[in-house]
Amino acid sequence: MIILIFPHYTIRRDNGKVFLLTFRTQKIKANNHGENKNIL
Repeated sequence: MIILIFPHYTIRRDNGKVFLLTFRTQKIKANNHGENKNIL
């Protein structure tokens, strides 16, 4: 739940820089099977 609220608060702070970081974290959690090919 924190991941969903955090981006909204940081989008205006770092111009969406933290949003990209959170998006990566969500992808890593989604691809927790070990397939981190799309994560750079």
